[in-house]
Amino acid sequence: MPAAWLATLKAVLPYVEPIVSMVTPVFTKKRADSIAAEVEILQRQVEELQQSAAANTESIRELAGQLKRVVEALDQAAVNVEAASRRHRSLAVGAIAMSGIALAAVVALAIVLGLR
Repeated sequence: MPAAWLATLKAVLPYVEPIVSMVTPVFTKKRADSIAAEVEILQRQVEELQQSAAANTESIRELAGQLKRVVEALDQAAVNVEAASRRHRSLAVGAIAMSGIALAAVVALAIVLGLR
């Protein structure tokens, strides 16, 4: 199970820095002396917000696709582990059965040799 988490971390870590840099955009922060300049600054800030929202949307789509692939890989790993568990259980039952047969053979042999 730790291997699954390691694979997940390896898939996600390359995208942490771009996400953090997109979350903290550098907006226009200048103060204007006139109302016209203030309106211009506000328009630039709105444009920056729209660009940031578009970039965030694209990043979310990309992350959703990656998350989907990670979940599919984890599901496949769970199926593989379950199949291996069934095989191990079958082998254990077979080993117990063989041990029982061997024990019965030893007891039968001891009884037969003991009667002579």
